[in-house]
Amino acid sequence: MIFGGILAGGTGTRMNLADMPKQFLELGNKPMVIHTLEKFLLCPEIDQVYLGVHPNWLLHMEDLTEKYIHVRKECVHIVEGGRDRNTTIMNIVEAIERDYGEREDHYIVTHDSVRPFVTSRILKDNIE
Repeated sequence: MIFGGILAGGTGTRMNLADMPKQFLELGNKPMVIHTLEKFLLCPEIDQVYLGVHPNWLLHMEDLTEKYIHVRKECVHIVEGGRDRNTTIMNIVEAIERDYGEREDHYIVTHDSVRPFVTSRILKDNIE
């Protein structure tokens, strides 16, 4: 199986935002993380998508998913992010292994939630 791993565990401290992490800021008519998630869900090669989200923002991410995601919602899994990027990736890996087992034919394509302009071509190239 091919999994998407979206890293959304940051708190935006470098941007000095008091209200919310940057992945939840709106770009156009929806949060950046939703734009990124939609790109992964529209890629037919990706079977399941895992989002690693800061523990304080898990419920908010669940609400956003419920509000904005209308296709392949059953493929979205929200997991607790870690204290840094690597820990968040490992939390995603552990969740995938818990849900689907540890297998040699599993691949994970990771991407930052605050980089919403990823294209299907980039995702497909990374999968290949």
